[in-house]
Amino acid sequence: MSVLTELPTELYPAGVATDLSQASTFGLATARAMMWLSQLAYEVPTSAKVGEIVRLWGLRLVGVVGADAGTLAHDLDLNALVLVNDAAIFVVFRGTDPLHVANWMTDLDAPLSKNGIHQGFETAVGAMWDDLDGAIGQASRSGVGRQLVFGGHSLGAALAALAAMKAAANGRAVCAVYTFGMPRTGDTTFAEAYNRTLGDRTYRFVYECDVVPTVPPAAPIDYRHIGRYLPSRSGRFEESSLTASPAALSAERWSDEPTFQSNLREQIAEFARNPPRLGLPVFGRLAAAWRRLFGAPAATGRSDLVGLLIEQLPPPLRDHVPDRYCKALAMTA
Repeated sequence: MSVLTELPTELYPAGVATDLSQASTFGLATARAMMWLSQLAYEVPTSAKVGEIVRLWGLRLVGVVGADAGTLAHDLDLNALVLVNDAAIFVVFRGTDPLHVANWMTDLDAPLSKNGIHQGFETAVGAMWDDLDGAIGQASRSGVGRQLVFGGHSLGAALAALAAMKAAANGRAVCAVYTFGMPRTGDTTFAEAYNRTLGDRTYRFVYECDVVPTVPPAAPIDYRHIGRYLPSRSGRFEESSLTASPAALSAERWSDEPTFQSNLREQIAEFARNPPRLGLPVFGRLAAAWRRLFGAPAATGRSDLVGLLIEQLPPPLRDHVPDRYCKALAMTA
């Protein structure tokens, strides 16, 4: 994974443990905790860092479920963490960092499976499902939290939603799905079926001009968003912005925002051909920013070199970085 999605241990807040205690009830504090769990999924799951953070948050890591890197195009790493506390079982999926987004999204007309789901996403969840369901079952038998909360950022958000739907179909008690920067996952038929089951309990967070939630486009292939939409306003999330449950609305009335930009394909293709490099111009900007560190930290609140590097990304990709979501939720939770 890229350094853009891994954080130093000291940047992980201790308060997440308290926020997870009300996991079955929607609120921005719970959303903040789920975003931090989604951030944790980007770390190397077997590392001492992950073990230290899990203990800090009063959780137990039940299992790490992976899939063959070739399950999706472009050989992305796929895994999910299954964690538990006295309140619930948490399943969070690793997403895609901004330097890889351009790779797996250049094919914006991704084919749909026979179930009306993005073919790559459905294949990925299918490859992980048996092991994932086994880990959930193990957590359920532990005698602690039995309600399921799913979450993820970017690609991980799409996988979390699909896994939640499979879990609900198998009779598991899914109480919430928190997604951050999620791409469209399937067509209208799939979205209607999903929303009838989990639409009222799926919370779709989108930070500012994050590019990922705009794709795949709704045309020429019939891709639609799922769940309840909650955009940020001026860098903050407000609970009052949460849209109504799509389960109570027709497909024409539930939110499919944000909309696709007609020139986005060219922007992504150009970024894929010419990703940012740590050349002299970038180092010059970093050096200038470093000199201003003590008086003007990066917009994310980070003052390390990686935080400064994030500031050099194009806004649609910069706003997709996980710590943007963490920072915005910290301001509003």
